[in-house]
This record gives sequence, C-alpha cells and structure tokens, in this order.
Amino acid sequence: MGTDEELYFGSGGYAVPLGTSGLRGDIGIAQSAYDLGEEFAALGATGTARVFSVGLSYPILRSNRANLVIAARYQYKDLVDEYERLDVRNEKSSHSVPVALQFDVRDQLFGGGITYGSLTWTVGELSLDTPGLRAQDVNAKTEGGFGKWNLEVARIQALPGGFSLYGRVFAQWANGNLDSSERMILGGANGVRAYPQGEGSGDEGVLGQVELRYQAGAFKPYAFWDAGRVRINDNPWVPGTNHRSLAGGGVGVRFQQGPWLVDAAAAWRHHGGRAQSDSRQNHPQIWAKVQYRF
Repeated sequence: MGTDEELYFGSGGYAVPLGTSGLRGDIGIAQSAYDLGEEFAALGATGTARVFSVGLSYPILRSNRANLVIAARYQYKDLVDEYERLDVRNEKSSHSVPVALQFDVRDQLFGGGITYGSLTWTVGELSLDTPGLRAQDVNAKTEGGFGKWNLEVARIQALPGGFSLYGRVFAQWANGNLDSSERMILGGANGVRAYPQGEGSGDEGVLGQVELRYQAGAFKPYAFWDAGRVRINDNPWVPGTNHRSLAGGGVGVRFQQGPWLVDAAAAWRHHGGRAQSDSRQNHPQIWAKVQYRF
C-alpha cells in the first residue's frame, strides 16, 4: 500500500489447517517505512517497523448462520526511528500475546446482512533499547508490562437497488500509558481517512465509520464518513488538553476481479484542524491500495 505522505507498507501471511478438528495455524510478517513528518521533517526523520507473528485459532461454534472462533498469537515488534541530521537512532521492541474471540452472524433483518467483529485482550512487555528513549520515558512510564482491550463490531446491511450500507465501531481501553506502537490511531487508511497515517494517537478511544456502497459489476463506488476521539494519555502527567477528535468524509471506488482488489479514495477534513503527524496539509487526502490474493 502507498499513500501521498511517503508511507509504505507490505505484509505476507500463510495459514494452514492442523488436523481435522478445525484448528488452524498461521504465520505472518509485515514491514513499514515512513517519514515522521511535521516538526521532525527538518531533522531527516524516518522510521521502520517490522512485525512477526505466529498464532492458532479454533472454532467454538460453526454453522451457516453464526460462527465463533477463539484465536491466540505471539507477536514480536521491532521499531527504529532515525534522525539523520542529529545522528540519532532510537530502537525499541516488544513481545505480546493477543487473545481474541471472533464472531460473525448472518440474518434476514431489513433485507439481510452480516454482523461480525472481535473482542481482544493483549498483554505484553515493551523494551526501550536506547538510553535516549529511556530518558524520554521517565514521566510516561511505558516500558515494561502493558495490557489493553480492543472491541470491533461491523455490519454490512443489504439495501434495495444494488446498494448496501457498511458500519463499523472500534474501541480501545488501556490499563496504563502505552507506547506509540500500541496506541489507537484515528487517522489513516483504516481510520479517519481525511487525515494521514499516525494522526490522532491515544491510549484509549473510539472510532466510527459509515459507507454507502453501490455494486456495479466489478466496480463498487462508495461514499463514506469517519469520526473518532481518543484520550491521549491514560495517566497524564502534565496539565492541558488530553483528548483529540477527528472527522471527515469522502468518496472512493473499489475494483475486484479474480484475485485482484484495487481501492482508491479521496477524503476531506471536517473536524480536527490541521494534520500534526505530517507537514504536508493534503486536502483532499488520497489513498490507493492494490491487493492480490493467492
């Protein structure tokens, strides 16, 4: 995936059944490279993130109308931020174990639809691997053990005339101040699309999304609205504003043919002010994604 703010992300994964009971194993790897932007741009600031995961899942309930799956995985993150003009390199890493209940339910309500989502508990350990990061962490105290809850519920509702309505709510609760790698992010391709990736991060928050879609053969044009609010620090140590709200809307189109999926969207800001995570004030914010399944 690429964006107009020089964020690049790639991932790969493989899943396989283990026996005949429904147990499945999976393995995945992802890497991203990005500019930190805004006040860091003059410092030649860049970052990389590598994530490795391995997990198991097992179906508790399987039927044509409803499914319930329990899943657990081990996840390792390695993150590096570099400030080229200051000759500074900050490194940190974490080990975590998310345990999730995943569900989907099909019904005939108002013409039919599907509701799906997950409830996830994550426990982990963060290591700050450079002295500079430890010095910056003296007040936030993010190093060491952490925990958080995530809830996601989404629905696709059939409508007359080839239309459908999509709605999604995502929320996060934390048991203390979190490192930026574990925080909820409002902006980005999967959040408030009018803002760049990394915008509006917080330890706790809620995000809502609505899309009106139309099916026209292999093409699916859509209009959308995104809004969210985060609590920046679970345990703030300085006075001042501890919340951030973002909202915006736009239009897009998806094209799906065989294993290929192409998604492009343009989004305009409505609430939240100027972007703080990137020095380029893109208006509209443009997103494009190309995906191939095999």
